[in-house]
Amino acid sequence: MRNIARLLIITTSLALATTAIAHIPHASWLMGKMEHKKEAMGVRTYTIQMTCGLPGQQQHKEKLLLKRPRMVRREKSEGSLIICNKNKCVEKTPGKKAEVLPSWVFLQYLFFVEKSVSADRWVRLMRSVNVDTKVNTLTRAGSRLAVVLGAKEWERDRPQFWLDKDRYLPLRLMVEEKKHLIDIQWSQWGSRTTGDWFPQRIEVRSDGELIDACTVDALDANKAMSPDLFRIE
Repeated sequence: MRNIARLLIITTSLALATTAIAHIPHASWLMGKMEHKKEAMGVRTYTIQMTCGLPGQQQHKEKLLLKRPRMVRREKSEGSLIICNKNKCVEKTPGKKAEVLPSWVFLQYLFFVEKSVSADRWVRLMRSVNVDTKVNTLTRAGSRLAVVLGAKEWERDRPQFWLDKDRYLPLRLMVEEKKHLIDIQWSQWGSRTTGDWFPQRIEVRSDGELIDACTVDALDANKAMSPDLFRIE
């Protein structure tokens, strides 16, 4: 029994050591694989039904429309409407003046609505939100192995981007927004509802506090959408 225990310890240690020293490809190579994955799926529009709400609060139904390039429409239950066109997002609420929203609102959907771009373009996009693409490591994201660009394993307070090491799908993006650390997480890829087209759940935290959470109930791809749905003015 002692020999078996020693063998298990040695095997586990070797596995961890192998993971620790595993070669991590250059950021542009990883971004190229991610872009190829996105293009291979061939999705140009998404029509998504979601259930949204924070734990302990009433859940509500929302509708999300995504259209390439760079158009987002989120219809909220209380009658408010979020529209993103290009790099600008506004929230329209009945009886109130339209409010310009912070950039992270759009970053949640960038992977899905960004037009076909080169790997270097993705690297520049990451650098534009202060992700240091020259720094990388490996970590665990649930049951998945993730490449982290922009931070080391122990650093959770700086801009960084997590990419599934084998499926090349985005898992997490942490960016700074007016001295706050915004943490966007895309999880439950490969579900029966969304497949690899879209994560079944998106969560957003500000300085560790959950501020937005949605679970996908249904998804239709490549339905025709009028650009007028995404008109801000």
